[in-house]
Amino acid sequence: IGLFGDINIIKSPSKRFFLQLIFIVIFIIDLNLDINDLKIDFLNNLLNNYYFNIFFVSFCFLVFLNGTNFIDGNNCLSLGYFVVILFFLLNLIDNQIIIFEKKFLYEFFIAIVVLLIFNFFNKVYLGDNGIYLITIFIGYLLVDIYVKNPNLSPYFIANLLWYPSFEIFFSVFRKFLYKKSPMKPDTSHLHQLFYSFLLKKVRINKEIVNSLTGLIINFYHLLIFFISINYTYDSKIQLTCIFISICVYTFCYLLLSKNKKLLSKK
Repeated sequence: IGLFGDINIIKSPSKRFFLQLIFIVIFIIDLNLDINDLKIDFLNNLLNNYYFNIFFVSFCFLVFLNGTNFIDGNNCLSLGYFVVILFFLLNLIDNQIIIFEKKFLYEFFIAIVVLLIFNFFNKVYLGDNGIYLITIFIGYLLVDIYVKNPNLSPYFIANLLWYPSFEIFFSVFRKFLYKKSPMKPDTSHLHQLFYSFLLKKVRINKEIVNSLTGLIINFYHLLIFFISINYTYDSKIQLTCIFISICVYTFCYLLLSKNKKLLSKK
């Protein structure tokens, strides 16, 4: 689907979304992926229903997939985000906090780091095809890790995925607010506003600013995940980290958006 999108065979976002839904549902049913414990009795009772479980896991994959596609607008942003997630997962395996096959995860981590280096120098782009492939794979890994380590807080996994997930919810809300179609792309995402801000403040090559934007945003993720991995079993701490991240995102977005409007009036 991503490849057909990249070469403009599938141009319609709604058609692409519909095809994503079909294949994700098939993917989940075929691999028997499910999530049965969210530490909330009401939700757990709903998840006991087979069809609701498929709906919920499919919804999570769709949000993660399209949210990651949204943030793939600057070099080093999506790939850097994947590197940060995998780095901390490897750290948890080394410290025997989670049980998972390290060799498999380490090889995947090295492959993403290599892609990140080429992406930094503007030599490799993921495109929709690369984003879809890596995102589905990491989504599967995180579900599998949680299933094999049931003592983990499910909100630790949610914390690792907060950025692309919130990006899509915020973008849809913003477009509805301004009476725009949520299916149509725009240039008002946080990373795009931040890139424009840096471009005006830092007098260096555009390509370097592009990569610098992604690295700075991921430095924040590095800090917040560093806190969260010390409390992998504590849902309250994980939810607090997610709340702080959402507040930081919203504050930065409003600040950058206001700055953009002021500059456009000059």
